[in-house]
Amino acid sequence: MIRLLYLITRAEPGGAQVHLLELLRGFKDRAELHLGVGEDRDGFLIEEARALGV
Repeated sequence: MIRLLYLITRAEPGGAQVHLLELLRGFKDRAELHLGVGEDRDGFLIEEARALGV
């Protein structure tokens, strides 16, 4: 299985975060997904990723 690591600086709502969330949703059944966030420990993107099992 392919492993993907997505890196982003912030988890706050924004265009890049929404786009990344769509990528996570699209690849969740085809790859082992990991997410690295630079500054935020919690936030929109992290909560949504956890709900997807990332």
